[in-house]
Amino acid sequence: MERLQELSDLPYFTGQQLAAQLAISGKSAAVFASRHAKTGFLLKLKNNYYTLARRWRSATDAELLGAANILQSPSYVSLTTALAHYEITTQVQRGFI
Repeated sequence: MERLQELSDLPYFTGQQLAAQLAISGKSAAVFASRHAKTGFLLKLKNNYYTLARRWRSATDAELLGAANILQSPSYVSLTTALAHYEITTQVQRGFI
């Protein structure tokens, strides 16, 4: 798992990046990702997009919103979410972000 150290700095990575990092084929990377997602080591964000589960749990709000913006395109951060992030409003459920 030491070879995944470089990927741990990224908020998310693709199956191709995983294959390149591990020096394996794309199909082998898909099997690797599927097996490790089932064990909880990797977290599948959407088709062919993964992150390390421990990295996702420690991600900041800005990193989570940035990843969401990339994973769902086109997308935006709502005004209410932005105001809640800067603690300007109290009209948002606690723990929403």
